[in-house]
Amino acid sequence: MAKEIKKCKLETEKDIISSMPEDITNRILGRLPIRDIINTSTLSREWRYKWRSMPDLIFDNDSFHSSNKRKRPSKMTIYLRKILRFLSLHRGNIRRFEFSSRWKVISSKVDMFLDHLSFNFVGVQHLKLTFTTMYLIPPFVFRFDKLTALNLNSCKIILPASFNGFKNLKALYLRIITFANDNALETLINLCPLLEILDVRTLLDCRQRLILHAPNLKSLTLIGSLSYLEFKKTQMVTQAALAFDSSQIYDLTNVLRSLSNVDYLVFWNFEDNESAFKKINFTPSMMKNIKFNKLKKLFLGVNLDCSKQTSFACCVLENCPSINYFRIHCDHLKIQNGISLSTPNMFWKDKTKISSSFDNLKIFDVVNLHGSKSELKFIEYIFAITPSLEVSNIEIDWEKIVYGERVMCDIAIELLSFKKASGANVIIEKP
Repeated sequence: MAKEIKKCKLETEKDIISSMPEDITNRILGRLPIRDIINTSTLSREWRYKWRSMPDLIFDNDSFHSSNKRKRPSKMTIYLRKILRFLSLHRGNIRRFEFSSRWKVISSKVDMFLDHLSFNFVGVQHLKLTFTTMYLIPPFVFRFDKLTALNLNSCKIILPASFNGFKNLKALYLRIITFANDNALETLINLCPLLEILDVRTLLDCRQRLILHAPNLKSLTLIGSLSYLEFKKTQMVTQAALAFDSSQIYDLTNVLRSLSNVDYLVFWNFEDNESAFKKINFTPSMMKNIKFNKLKKLFLGVNLDCSKQTSFACCVLENCPSINYFRIHCDHLKIQNGISLSTPNMFWKDKTKISSSFDNLKIFDVVNLHGSKSELKFIEYIFAITPSLEVSNIEIDWEKIVYGERVMCDIAIELLSFKKASGANVIIEKP
């Protein structure tokens, strides 16, 4: 009797495993490394070929077993050969394909499995390729017309003349990218009419103009140098992060007005040359008709020892009536013998009265402070116009700025002595 009960229990458990819905099986397999997925073929007869129909494939250097005695080039050759073998045995649709390598790849081998993938699995929706050295994207990658998400890292792109766009693409991520043709970035983006997420970081050439037509765009990240920037039809953007070389040419008014509906904004000037920012056409009067009424979180990276950049920061801030979190990263010029090379800030001599009050600001964070008079004046100004402020976290860059112990103490005392419109806690990072 006991043996029959045990046998019945085993059969029941076997039925549960073998009769699981396919999407549940694929979800389980999708959480395993490729080498473990292949090993599931030994579980039972029913599981023998399940790995061959997985829709989501993620390959990295640890996907297959490899002897530690092998040299790196040999490991790479085997790794790439096994990917091609895996794809040749695969049956069914592939929805997601990801490839990454910690080592320098053999381009011809990567081309082979991408060619096989594009020819036999045209329904790929998510494609992610990550390299450690620049890889030239082959033209057949642009056959994936069903793509909804494309992520490329460390790649050189040559757009084929026959490329008509990714008509279904909703998310585009580009990291450490160079284009062979001028303005190819603009062409690529504007041929993706459904694009909702655009994240471009570290463009390696400044020959790329970007006149952005993206009526469905909701999230925008642009970090790098462009020859020209202009926004058209970007009214749907709600989150934006922009970090520019301020020597580039762009219409600042156009950029800010196009982002007036955002609730999250990062704006960063990563050029450490004050004269470069002066090339940007900006005056406070330009901001009169630009309001960020929905903005809740604001992150600015500016040099507060530069009058123009300080004016820019104050103008943006004063047009954010609903802001509840404000973080500023203090950029500054190089230091020589403990002396900042930034020029004195004349802005505060004209700022004779407080022009705004921020009833919703709860948190004010300052990063990379080096204790200049202009920086301290800006902090004092914010403290005076924020009646609801709860906490201010201040990180001082003690390492890069050569101060004596007494000067460091004076800076901390001055920060804590500022008059505040609220009872906010001021937290200074210990040196």
